[in-house]
Amino acid sequence: MANSDPKNQFQAGHTKKGGRPKGGRNKRTVAREEAYKGSMSSLEFFRRMRDGETFKLSDGSDYVPTMEDRKWAAKEAAPYEHPRLSAIRTTDGSKKTHEEWLEDLADGGSDESHGSATSVH
Repeated sequence: MANSDPKNQFQAGHTKKGGRPKGGRNKRTVAREEAYKGSMSSLEFFRRMRDGETFKLSDGSDYVPTMEDRKWAAKEAAPYEHPRLSAIRTTDGSKKTHEEWLEDLADGGSDESHGSATSVH
């Protein structure tokens, strides 16, 4: 039988037989996924620590975060929760500060004569 010849198995027209199906997970991947099922993401960990929740340690004891731990966790979680403001540039060459632009907008001065702001990348 021509299909059973090992020399022909890699030629065009011969399909793969046996083995793990495409996209199938191996034992190690399945074990890792099972181990992580009950764990939390890094962001969730930082949020819980920031909020002062008690954690169970591997030895079974409880850990209550100190104020220093909570400050650290808040600092670590901040970039994921609060995006930075992007820089803006005016197209009319104005030297107005950000505060002056806000005052103009608060006064109802969304006048097109002031130019427009565009984001800087």
